[in-house]
Amino acid sequence: MKAGIRVCKLLTEVTSLLLAAIGYIYSLSGYGLIRSEHVKMLTFGLLDYKTSLDIHMSPIIRLTLLFLAIVHGVTGFMLLAQKIRNSLIRCLCKLIIMILGIAVAIQFLLLEMWF
Repeated sequence: MKAGIRVCKLLTEVTSLLLAAIGYIYSLSGYGLIRSEHVKMLTFGLLDYKTSLDIHMSPIIRLTLLFLAIVHGVTGFMLLAQKIRNSLIRCLCKLIIMILGIAVAIQFLLLEMWF
């Protein structure tokens, strides 16, 4: 197995676990903004409205979630592209995947900087 494929598999696996954990916290804090009493009860008082707001509005958590999602998507699509038999089409697909990954990252970074 090529080193690039191993790296893509490792990154896809690691980011999936981190995305699940951060996505859960981010979703729970979102519910804490609209159903604060229920979330406070279900989390045994750990997430009240203010804590939910702090978590949900945190640029660090938001950027981490976006970064992990982009890495996960790019590496996952790279693994899918590896299954293409025609080497020219495979290379073209990998190039398109990288360009789109960079474009999406730039879009979100610009959105974070402007607002």
